[in-house]
Amino acid sequence: MSQEINIWVSNLGKYNEGILQGAWFTLPTEMSEIRKEIGLNERYEEWAIHDYEAPFKISEYDDIGTLNEIAELIEETEIPDVVWNNMSELLDYFSGSVPDLIENCENFMINSDIENEYDLGQAYIEDLDVEFPRTYLGNTIESYIDYKSLGRDIALS
Repeated sequence: MSQEINIWVSNLGKYNEGILQGAWFTLPTEMSEIRKEIGLNERYEEWAIHDYEAPFKISEYDDIGTLNEIAELIEETEIPDVVWNNMSELLDYFSGSVPDLIENCENFMINSDIENEYDLGQAYIEDLDVEFPRTYLGNTIESYIDYKSLGRDIALS
């Protein structure tokens, strides 16, 4: 899967006249190229992003310069597919910016089998790869671990 940002930029003046004039661009792309391709000039100065292909939300009037910077960061960074494919959800959950998420993508651990805090705590203990004694005073050691509280603490940290 290619990791790139594509946007459809249209000439807003022409659009308001009922003429669809625009084009798809793979970012980063110079604004001068976009202006030329969609026919911006002294009469038609305004543009809008009417569609996009990206793993995060792009609004109609997002700054193309900022989107270009994000696209350049994507080119420079090896983003794991699991982060790329879940970027929108990660941004919603962690309420960070796209550049922050990309710069810290190696710190994410995504496990689709985890559905709640209990599962998170249990997965964390299993990932420690520690051999627990099978029994302690007649009970399995796992019965003493509060997976739900552990998972809640992990989620909050």
